[in-house]
Amino acid sequence: MSGFITLAFEARAWHGAGAALLAFSAAFITVRLVGARLILRYGLMTVSRISCMILLAGQLSLFLATSQWLSVLGAIASGIGYSLVFPAMGIISMNALPVQFKGRVIGLYSAFFDGSLAITGPIVGMLVAKFDADMIYLFGAFGAASSLGLLLSIHYHDSNRNP
Repeated sequence: MSGFITLAFEARAWHGAGAALLAFSAAFITVRLVGARLILRYGLMTVSRISCMILLAGQLSLFLATSQWLSVLGAIASGIGYSLVFPAMGIISMNALPVQFKGRVIGLYSAFFDGSLAITGPIVGMLVAKFDADMIYLFGAFGAASSLGLLLSIHYHDSNRNP
């Protein structure tokens, strides 16, 4: 977000990329601070799925935005959506295996996240060089839609949910 929002704003001859980055960061941090209760109340799968939907909407909004303010709203939605996806999906992964493997699962989950950042950075850089800076958000929307598809295909009994 931080690297490409400024490029997208500049490509569109807009000002205020800092406001979009601040909006994303504030939404991300706020939801991360208060969102744990959502996971306990509604369950991991529900929160993960809704978070992916919000992230998808935010990425599409950023891609299709016709003004700075629509981009700021897209950044807010992206921050809200992204904030709980990573921890919730990590817990889902961890709970899928017996207790003796939980440490490995967390390590592998974090390693795959780091690896995905290492791989997507150059890929996205090539996309931006070949197309436009706002293509990153279409790519992000594809990632959110793929994650949502994966979450919808998983049958998961959520024992962490409080009725």
